[in-house]
Amino acid sequence: MTPSPEPAAEPDPQQVPPAIPPPPNHVGEPPKPLTYIDGRMTTYKVLDEITRIPPSNPGKALYLQLLQFADDGRKEIRLCYFMIAHRPRVRGKWVFGQFAPMIREEDFSYLIAEARKRGWIS
Repeated sequence: MTPSPEPAAEPDPQQVPPAIPPPPNHVGEPPKPLTYIDGRMTTYKVLDEITRIPPSNPGKALYLQLLQFADDGRKEIRLCYFMIAHRPRVRGKWVFGQFAPMIREEDFSYLIAEARKRGWIS
């Protein structure tokens, strides 16, 4: 008689990566404060955004955002990213990437093509 295999050990919850939630949508959120380098303050809102999750890194979301500033109504485009956090307080949640994004050519091309399609740039 063959001995029955032992049941597999339960995975350690600290080692199992959490399911990745969908990346956040910032369109329609309340205006966000911004302090200029000279100390003046204004707010801006996200009018539209293009999101791309690189196939090479599903825990990173690249954003091209169309912003509008309250002080003079101008529009600017921001390239930024969010990452799935690993620190205990925010583990498994999308957090703003505070550094300059590094992007593969195919992901950058996607963002620019989509901005053209939406009429942000010509």
